[in-house]
Amino acid sequence: MEYILPSSFNNVSRETLLKLEKYQTLVLERNRSVNLFSSKDVHIFWERHILDSIKSNEYIKGHRRVCDIGSGGGIPGIPLAIINSNVKFFLFERRDKKADFLLNIKEDLVLENVFIVNANFIDYKSEKYDLFLSRAVKLTDNILNHANLLSEGRNSLYIYYFGNNFDYNNINYRFKHIVDRKNRLLIFYLL
Repeated sequence: MEYILPSSFNNVSRETLLKLEKYQTLVLERNRSVNLFSSKDVHIFWERHILDSIKSNEYIKGHRRVCDIGSGGGIPGIPLAIINSNVKFFLFERRDKKADFLLNIKEDLVLENVFIVNANFIDYKSEKYDLFLSRAVKLTDNILNHANLLSEGRNSLYIYYFGNNFDYNNINYRFKHIVDRKNRLLIFYLL
C-alpha cells in the first residue's frame, strides 16, 4: 500500500515517509500486547492517527522543546518528531507498559530527538518547554496551568487536538486562545 501525505508535505524525504510507515507497522504489530489503539482503528491508522498528528506541524516551526502530554502510543509526538528531526520531543506517559513501548519505538526508529518521560505530567517540575501538545487527554485548567508553569516564556503554546464532540464555544480558560476549526486544534498562548 502506498501512503500519501497532504500536499503541504511535498518536501518530506522518502526516508521520512519510510520511517512513518515503519512506525505504523511497529504500532500495529504491538498493539494487541500493549493495547495502544482501538482494534477498529487498524485499517484506518494512517488517516486517523498519522495524518491527524501532523496537522499541527505548521505550529512546530520556531519551537525547540516540545512536550507531548499523555503520549500513549506516541501520538502525536512520534510522527511530528519524525518530520521535525531538529526539534526535541519529550513524550510524557505515566503508564509503565506504554512508556516501555515508546522507548522501544524510539530505539527501533533511531529517534535521537525523542525523550521518554515515564511520569505523570502534573507531578513533573524539572524542565521547561516552549510547546505543549495533547490528544486524547482531557483538557483541564490544572493541565493548562501546569503547562504554563513549565513554559519557557511568551512564545510558548499549548495545542489541544479536539474531537468531533468537543464544544469549543464553552471554553472558559484564562489563556488567550484561537480555534483552528479546519484542523480541529485549540491553540493556547501561555503567559
